[in-house]
Amino acid sequence: MKLIIRPERVLDCTGADSSTGLEVVTSGERIEEIRPAESGEADGAQVIEAPGMTLMPGLMDLHIHLFQWGQRHDVPWERESILEAGLRGIRNARSALELGVTTVRDVACRDNLSIQLRDLIRAGQVVGPRLLASGTQLEASGRAAYFFRAIYVNGPDEVRAATRRQLRAGADWIKVMATSGVGGGTGHLISEPGWQELTEEELRAAAIEAHGPGRKITAHAIGNSGIKAAVRAGFDCIEHGDFLDEEAIEMMVERNTALVPTLTITRNLGEHGAERGFEQNIVDRAQQTLEAGFASTLAAWNAGIRVAAGSDVDLDETAAEEVRMLHRAGLPKMAAIMAATSTAASVIDLDHELGTVESNKIADLLLVEGDPLEDLGALDRVRYVIQGGVVIKSPDQSVVTSPLEALAV
Repeated sequence: MKLIIRPERVLDCTGADSSTGLEVVTSGERIEEIRPAESGEADGAQVIEAPGMTLMPGLMDLHIHLFQWGQRHDVPWERESILEAGLRGIRNARSALELGVTTVRDVACRDNLSIQLRDLIRAGQVVGPRLLASGTQLEASGRAAYFFRAIYVNGPDEVRAATRRQLRAGADWIKVMATSGVGGGTGHLISEPGWQELTEEELRAAAIEAHGPGRKITAHAIGNSGIKAAVRAGFDCIEHGDFLDEEAIEMMVERNTALVPTLTITRNLGEHGAERGFEQNIVDRAQQTLEAGFASTLAAWNAGIRVAAGSDVDLDETAAEEVRMLHRAGLPKMAAIMAATSTAASVIDLDHELGTVESNKIADLLLVEGDPLEDLGALDRVRYVIQGGVVIKSPDQSVVTSPLEALAV
């Protein structure tokens, strides 16, 4: 099946300015040609006339929890069955596509559900974004539980064994909790935000195991000691990364360590955390952490660190909102948009296939109303979603219910 898309402008996310007077031709799952508008025959292709719209790559969200969306934080996780969690993840996968998020990296869930969901999406049983899955995260023994049901580890040997099990289960990325969170912990074990929970030796054991079969590893890391330990241990990416100092930034530049700041969740914890059931220490410290996050993000980007978009939040605030938060931190609009497209694709090693509008790339594309370089709110006005050359959302068509969802109706 061929598509010919005729937008007002093309934002290819290579860093070049938007172009006008072009049409994009797809064939099968790939972009075949970018040419002057109406320069060729339609030859039976489906033609999408899109005046006033911008054609751009699909958005990427590199820090997402598909099985968390919609769950309150003060409901004990023991009360929810695995079936309830699974159904939520299936629904949320479709909702992500509705918002124009065509690729996600799920970086923590219970019972390795994200690995199973990834495989169902690939098999066509569930409608959802391209999914890179971490499965269940590794965490220091005795730390916060929440509803992720972490794999608790104590010492390098347990870390090594747990990492091997995750790789055998099919994890694309290994996710490790190197530090505490925004609130400095939970229950009786509370200190400053981001105190180090796992030792450098434990972190190194995980990184060595992940890299052996060519997988990557990322760390939840907020405070500098944990960030530096993860970078020295060989981690590929840092999640959150608040409170970065100059030494940490230099280390990340030297080792090409990426950063996914997740500014939106930090803002939301301060503004809405109490009503969502978060502990008061988290709510109280979120504003302090957000200001540090803004400063760290801009300093990292200015230093040449790859900064990618990851929202860590609910359905109506995924990659598009994180793009706006990155711009609020000081990134130019183009760089903020690229953080959710081409830069994100680079972080997950898919930049040869995704992230830009170029010939031979996979046709994961959006048509948004307006010009994102003038108004980042255009990223919320997704009119068409094209996944692998197939129109899956249009003004006349919502994203379809997946086969497994249909069985549940």
